[in-house]
Amino acid sequence: MHRTDFTISSRSEYRMIRQKIDVIIRRIYFHRPSLFFIRRGRKVIATPSETFTAKVGEVIVISAGYYVDITNFPDETGHYEADAFVFGNDVLSAPPPNFADLKPIGFFAPPSAFQNCLASASAALAADGKLPADIVRHRVSELVVWARSHGLNPTARESLQLPARVRQWVANLPSHPWRISELAAKLAMSEPSLRRHLASEGTSATEIIADVRMTMALTQLQTTTDSITQISLAAGYQSPSQFARRFRARFSVSPSQIRGRGGHNDQIGIKGDRSGGEVQEK
Repeated sequence: MHRTDFTISSRSEYRMIRQKIDVIIRRIYFHRPSLFFIRRGRKVIATPSETFTAKVGEVIVISAGYYVDITNFPDETGHYEADAFVFGNDVLSAPPPNFADLKPIGFFAPPSAFQNCLASASAALAADGKLPADIVRHRVSELVVWARSHGLNPTARESLQLPARVRQWVANLPSHPWRISELAAKLAMSEPSLRRHLASEGTSATEIIADVRMTMALTQLQTTTDSITQISLAAGYQSPSQFARRFRARFSVSPSQIRGRGGHNDQIGIKGDRSGGEVQEK
């Protein structure tokens, strides 16, 4: 098996996360290293061994290749907001000399000067090509340096584990109508072998595809104003009702509840509809 099919995007991204409900989002997989700066409310990250809570003005770092449980708690006015930076491999320079002492997941309380760096990095990424690439890379790289100076190292942990490799293929194009035979071909293995190896890891291609799509949809709900219909299509579901059912089954809340809205939108997905969203078995 080779490494070329598991790559981290070379482009970093910035998003503002907004949420109006506190719900535990279990087993979210990070396929890219991320940094969160809390502006309103608080964020709780739980790993199998530790739990971290970041309040307003604090930072959480999560490296790629980890599953965590996340809870975003709104403040007393009912709002949660956080700056979110997803790092590409263009800013993940060679590890520092004290690499072994740095942790892949954790939080820190930065000094006030950190917010200047934060504003500079978000503005650079929002410039959409108007700034030289080297300037953008330099500004975003400063966030990585800040994290490392506080004992954390956001890394793009490359993995040869089969579930991670399948997940990366799907994450690159979540709306694609993936077939197991197609994934097997991309991974240079037979379809029975793919099924068998994933089963030995306690998962399946169907589960991985659904989870990647749901995680992407959750992010879109938190960071965009796209309609639920638009998000369902981007996640590979032709039917918003089917998407809403799958979303509720995965996260125990409806898509509209994530945005703090109830009403009739919560009720879509009652009728049986099998179009879209399923991995094709042939």
